[in-house]
Amino acid sequence: MQSGLSPAEVEEAISSLRKIGLPLTASAEDRWRLERPLPDLLSAEELIARTEEDRVAWSAVVYDQVESTSDLLLREEVAGAPEGLVVTAERQSRGRGRLGRRWESDSPGGIYTSLLLRPELGLPQAHRLTILTTVAVAEAVEEITGFSPKIKWPNDLIGPRGKLGGILTEVAAKGGRVRGGVIGIGLNVSQELESFPEEIRGRASSLRIETGSLFRRVEILAALLRRIAIRYRGDFAEIRRLWEWRCESLGKMLRVRQGEGVVEGYALGLDEDGLLLLRTEAGAVVPLLAGELLGAGEPAGANRPCDAGGGWLR
Repeated sequence: MQSGLSPAEVEEAISSLRKIGLPLTASAEDRWRLERPLPDLLSAEELIARTEEDRVAWSAVVYDQVESTSDLLLREEVAGAPEGLVVTAERQSRGRGRLGRRWESDSPGGIYTSLLLRPELGLPQAHRLTILTTVAVAEAVEEITGFSPKIKWPNDLIGPRGKLGGILTEVAAKGGRVRGGVIGIGLNVSQELESFPEEIRGRASSLRIETGSLFRRVEILAALLRRIAIRYRGDFAEIRRLWEWRCESLGKMLRVRQGEGVVEGYALGLDEDGLLLLRTEAGAVVPLLAGELLGAGEPAGANRPCDAGGGWLR
């Protein structure tokens, strides 16, 4: 097969591919061979090539290390960055989860990314972004790995061996409507148990731990963006149904700390804005945006609270 490129153009193309880490070697008759397996590199060029036909016009920046991908993107949102900007890093030194808790992301092997959307939503519907993203991440993982993670309210992804990831959405508003939503995603992919700090090894997991296999993160991230693009302007009733189908928290008695108080009730499902509905012993149905999950059918303090997921408004 002829490329139609001059020798100089071929050399330039090969040089560009090698710069992003693709292992190309020369063979006979001026042919080039791509060695297998492909390296687990987070390449902005490969990511965009894999999502160029999406319904969202994605653009991407990949860093070796940042304090927080969401902090960077929040500044870009204020500066007027277009919808579809994705910021990804190999490591974060100050990754965070819900309620300001630390998200362990200062070692390689995970997906630490934030993306900017500018939906046509009123503030009461802002939490829909978190719900659709959680569904999209679960679907992407299943598509690439064959492993089906469960959702644990408020928007953790879990496997049999522990927590795989979490979603954090931060919203900027104008005139009672969403101006921009920065969605932070943390997903453990290739870490081994020893990769995690000792204090969380009992409750942390990764796709490698769950499946025994290694996966290229750029393929998972590309699938994630494709799924978000599909779900973004889709029917929220369908998204809500998919979230409920994957959620292991439903149908249980939950204890949730909100501020100084604790709400306990039977988890019914989501309302039309994505809030969790709890039916208390008194029969009242209480909608919850987020909270500190103390346990499912267990006394307060029996479990350590989850430390990622959910979202908030600013």
